[in-house]
Amino acid sequence: MLRAMGQMASQRRRGGLLGGRLLWLTPPALFLQDDLPPAPPPDTPEFRAMEKDIEDRAKAKGERQRKGETWKLKGNEAMQEGELVKAFKLYTKGIQEDKSSRALLTNRALCSLKLNNKKMKIEKLGEEIEVESFTQAIDDCTKVLDICEFLHDNKGPGIKQSQMKAYMRRAEAFCKTNRLQEAIQDMEKALEEIKFLSTSEKQELISLKEKYQEEMKEKERLKEMREAAGLHNNEDVDEQKEKEQEQEQE
Repeated sequence: MLRAMGQMASQRRRGGLLGGRLLWLTPPALFLQDDLPPAPPPDTPEFRAMEKDIEDRAKAKGERQRKGETWKLKGNEAMQEGELVKAFKLYTKGIQEDKSSRALLTNRALCSLKLNNKKMKIEKLGEEIEVESFTQAIDDCTKVLDICEFLHDNKGPGIKQSQMKAYMRRAEAFCKTNRLQEAIQDMEKALEEIKFLSTSEKQELISLKEKYQEEMKEKERLKEMREAAGLHNNEDVDEQKEKEQEQEQE
């Protein structure tokens, strides 16, 4: 491929390709060769150096992906054994190796949900910081959805499952942090944006959406009860709710 690029660049310099303008199609936009640095001619030291650089980068990427997969498997084992903190740290090591791994990110998001908002340490911009696990779950799922959209155009092997996991786990994290409207919106987005959903997958998303809607209605009802009764804390509301339930049973 590089040699072909070099040959086309040579043609361009001679004015023999599209009147001296070589078009490069790089979705979602067209870029003109005039806007890019010229490719070196084939069979030159510069061209061979460029080939080697690309090969070295590909090898390094493959090695990082292999290391990330190893950490993922170790994290899965820790999850199965109920060692959630250990699993979180192992997934984090994997993400440090392979930052665009959808599997590592969705797995860490699931682990973060199970940690029940425990504060965990991660590294951001070279600095170790402490984050609540529900917040980390939201961040990881958001990154997965961005990767699906911008790196894969929401197409390709495994994309649908990555999107399903990301939307469902982010919605759960939203729910656990009292952001029910955002949880509902995530289910709506999933139904609208994920392609080729099966009937059972659609029903699962619809059921979750209805669940969050019911929880939101209940939350609003309790708020109205508290305001009407002049109650100011959850214990008073819970006590009032218990009295209502007892009256219904009678």
